[in-house]
Amino acid sequence: MIQWALLCVGLVALFRADWLVARRHAKHAARLAEINAGAPEQLFEERRELLAYPPPRRARLVRLFGAVTTMAMAAALFVDGGAAGG
Repeated sequence: MIQWALLCVGLVALFRADWLVARRHAKHAARLAEINAGAPEQLFEERRELLAYPPPRRARLVRLFGAVTTMAMAAALFVDGGAAGG
């Protein structure tokens, strides 16, 4: 069952990488704007972390993750014969 779920995750990451990266950028920018406007930080040094670790600029790494996950889960399903149990 988990193989099917991870296969779906891999396909989404492979074919919708631009959307995932854009969404992550939007969330990052929105949270940073909230903190700069005076909202309390939810985590220890959240503002410093947001500034130090911006989201990736390109979707290449997300697509690579999607491709590797899709191939690995397709192989796992082939070996298991598509079994639902794990």
